[in-house]
Amino acid sequence: EPLLDMVDVSAIILVSPPENIKTPGFIAYITMILAQQGINIIQIVSAHNDTILVVDKQDAVKAFNIIERLIEESRRTVNRLKK
Repeated sequence: EPLLDMVDVSAIILVSPPENIKTPGFIAYITMILAQQGINIIQIVSAHNDTILVVDKQDAVKAFNIIERLIEESRRTVNRLKK
Protein backbone atom coordinates (compact mmCIF):
# COMPACT_ATOMS: atom_id res chain seq x y z
CA GLU A 1 0.00 0.00 0.00
CA PRO A 2 1.53 3.35 -1.01
CA LEU A 3 2.38 5.58 1.93
CA LEU A 4 0.25 8.41 0.56
CA ASP A 5 -2.80 6.13 0.73
CA MET A 6 -2.17 5.02 4.30
CA VAL A 7 -4.32 6.33 7.11
CA ASP A 8 -3.62 6.32 10.82
CA VAL A 9 0.09 7.01 10.47
CA SER A 10 2.13 9.77 12.09
CA ALA A 11 5.40 11.43 11.17
CA ILE A 12 7.99 12.25 13.80
CA ILE A 13 10.42 14.86 12.51
CA LEU A 14 13.86 15.09 14.06
CA VAL A 15 15.98 18.16 13.35
CA SER A 16 19.47 17.30 14.49
CA PRO A 17 22.53 19.47 15.04
CA PRO A 18 24.95 19.50 12.10
CA GLU A 19 27.42 17.34 14.09
CA ASN A 20 25.10 14.35 13.69
CA ILE A 21 25.89 14.21 9.98
CA LYS A 22 29.33 12.88 10.92
CA THR A 23 28.09 10.62 13.73
CA PRO A 24 28.08 6.97 12.64
CA GLY A 25 25.13 4.94 13.89
CA PHE A 26 22.88 7.86 14.84
CA ILE A 27 19.85 6.55 12.92
CA ALA A 28 20.73 2.93 13.68
CA TYR A 29 20.68 3.63 17.42
CA ILE A 30 17.27 5.31 17.34
CA THR A 31 15.71 2.63 15.15
CA MET A 32 17.19 -0.16 17.29
CA ILE A 33 15.71 1.30 20.49
CA LEU A 34 12.31 1.79 18.84
CA ALA A 35 12.36 -1.77 17.50
CA GLN A 36 13.25 -3.14 20.94
CA GLN A 37 10.16 -1.36 22.26
CA GLY A 38 7.97 -2.99 19.59
CA ILE A 39 7.53 0.09 17.42
CA ASN A 40 7.40 -0.56 13.69
CA ILE A 41 8.87 2.16 11.48
CA ILE A 42 6.91 2.27 8.25
CA GLN A 43 9.24 4.66 6.47
CA ILE A 44 12.37 6.71 7.15
CA VAL A 45 13.41 9.79 5.22
CA SER A 46 16.75 11.33 6.09
CA ALA A 47 18.34 14.34 4.43
CA HIS A 48 21.19 16.41 5.85
CA ASN A 49 20.14 17.06 9.46
CA ASP A 50 16.42 16.23 9.10
CA THR A 51 15.07 12.75 9.77
CA ILE A 52 11.42 11.79 9.37
CA LEU A 53 10.13 8.59 10.94
CA VAL A 54 6.67 7.40 9.90
CA VAL A 55 5.00 5.14 12.46
CA ASP A 56 1.53 3.79 13.20
CA LYS A 57 -0.58 6.50 14.79
CA GLN A 58 -1.16 4.28 17.84
CA ASP A 59 2.63 4.13 18.42
CA ALA A 60 3.37 7.82 17.80
CA VAL A 61 3.23 9.09 21.38
CA LYS A 62 5.26 6.15 22.69
CA ALA A 63 7.86 6.62 19.94
CA PHE A 64 8.05 10.36 20.57
CA ASN A 65 8.52 9.85 24.31
CA ILE A 66 11.28 7.29 23.72
CA ILE A 67 13.11 9.61 21.32
CA GLU A 68 12.70 12.53 23.72
CA ARG A 69 14.20 10.41 26.53
CA LEU A 70 17.14 9.42 24.30
CA ILE A 71 17.80 13.07 23.47
CA GLU A 72 17.67 14.09 27.14
CA GLU A 73 20.05 11.27 28.11
CA SER A 74 22.44 12.27 25.32
CA ARG A 75 22.42 15.90 26.42
CA ARG A 76 23.18 14.92 30.02
CA THR A 77 26.04 12.72 28.86
CA VAL A 78 27.52 15.47 26.69
CA ASN A 79 27.24 18.02 29.50
CA ARG A 80 28.89 15.60 31.93
CA LEU A 81 31.76 14.99 29.50
CA LYS A 82 32.30 18.74 29.01
CA LYS A 83 32.94 19.25 32.74
